[in-house]
Amino acid sequence: MGIKVWDPVTGDLDPALAGVDFDADRHEFEPGVGLWQVSSSPDRKLVAHVVSEIGDIAGNTVEIRDSVSGRVTHTLIGHTGPVACAAVSPDGRRLVTASLDRTIKLWDVATGREVFTLQGHTAEPLSLAISPDGHRIASGALDMKVRIWDATPLPDEVLQAHEARYQNKLKALTKLDTSTDDARRAEVFDKNGQWELAAAAYSRAFDLHPTELRYLLKRGLAYGRLGQWDRAEVDVSTAVELNAKSPLTEFGRCTEQGHTCRILAWEFWRTGHLRETEKAFRIAFQSFETAATQAPGVAGSWHFQSNTLLQLGRVLRSDGRPTEAEEEFRRALVVCEKMEAEGLTNGLSPGEIVGHYQDLVELRDAAGRRQDAIAASQTLLELAPKDSKVHNNLAWWLATCQEPRPRDPARAVELARKAVELAPKQGMFWNTLGVAQYRAGDSNAAVAALTKSMELSNGGDSNDWFFLAMAHWHLGDKPQALSWYDKAVRWMEKNKPTDEELIRFRAEAAAWLEVNDKTH
Repeated sequence: MGIKVWDPVTGDLDPALAGVDFDADRHEFEPGVGLWQVSSSPDRKLVAHVVSEIGDIAGNTVEIRDSVSGRVTHTLIGHTGPVACAAVSPDGRRLVTASLDRTIKLWDVATGREVFTLQGHTAEPLSLAISPDGHRIASGALDMKVRIWDATPLPDEVLQAHEARYQNKLKALTKLDTSTDDARRAEVFDKNGQWELAAAAYSRAFDLHPTELRYLLKRGLAYGRLGQWDRAEVDVSTAVELNAKSPLTEFGRCTEQGHTCRILAWEFWRTGHLRETEKAFRIAFQSFETAATQAPGVAGSWHFQSNTLLQLGRVLRSDGRPTEAEEEFRRALVVCEKMEAEGLTNGLSPGEIVGHYQDLVELRDAAGRRQDAIAASQTLLELAPKDSKVHNNLAWWLATCQEPRPRDPARAVELARKAVELAPKQGMFWNTLGVAQYRAGDSNAAVAALTKSMELSNGGDSNDWFFLAMAHWHLGDKPQALSWYDKAVRWMEKNKPTDEELIRFRAEAAAWLEVNDKTH
């Protein structure tokens, strides 16, 4: 393994740059982010993320959301394979996406329109970067090639032609043959990001088929993506009542309903609707439980049961209901260990196996079984030795788990350093390293790592600032510590006032800084 430096204009190797410290100097290109990570505009007003289509599997669609209201401003439709990564141009006006369909697409953020598609890689592109002027795109793929593309803005007449094509497509969607059933119409509207039309079609489909809760739930999801949370809440509450009266019994429909409810639960959770999140996760669990009864050898049904219970426990904990949360964690652990005992993990996909062991680590820790949790974490590292997120997540757990007893700061630092080595431009990983170093008693190193985290994360957030406050306090800089603490509190109260981890970090920082924090 090695690094080669190329001239992006000529395509030639550039020996003049040999030995350059790339962490110390500005990169030629702004890096993109990988699968499931959110890409944001420079002003952080808009965020783009991949839409899940089946459970936790990445989809072909990307949503652009207003970061304040959570409303979907545009849905980017066009890729025929899962989206692997995305990058926003430095001016925030354009978004680039790379997909496993081996294409790269450039999008106009303001309109949501596709500008053009780039083809040339003979294997899946997995990384992207954009030059500071936004005129060049670099892509790396499994064909072992890096390609430099010309992304110079197109002339107005070309853009007008693209707009005309989009309008024609929209007209065709709204004039679907009336003989097409409403369910089919709803699916087409849904896949094309026409949420208002989709909601109306799902309404008609549910009126005709009142026992088909999937139409009601998908309408709720469409309302959520329109920012109409009151209507989405009504739909999920109605679904809970109807599901209790006449639950589904057919495997395929149960599985579909379970995945739809999980997506809807994530939408509610993201916007702070905890009670509706709970309802959606409960329907999801019941759906997967029934599916497992119908087809007990299908490993995925058991995996999604345990993971859904784990997510439900997290929701209950965030809602101030720790006893109920512990019960859901216990139930999730029972399912996880049943899979272990009966060899059901053999039927999981590679990604699901990693997810299973991540869940197992957390659940065994919650049950006070530290040695068993450590054993599961070691298995996880063996399964994914080069997965930066796996190293980061384990480091975070070892540095910040709720009970101090299972913490292992030295091991957390080791794992976090590996995560940073594997993905040096991920601000979140630098945050984990800084937190681990603080826990290990190295406040100077913690300040350096947390500063790097903020540089890579548009200034950072309370996860950086609470630990910066404590690190500066231990270094004897009390004014700086209080300044970071006040900043962290303001951001938390505005953005994540009920976040369980931030509540703990705030209480810890307040105790060290001897702050009279009335909320704790």
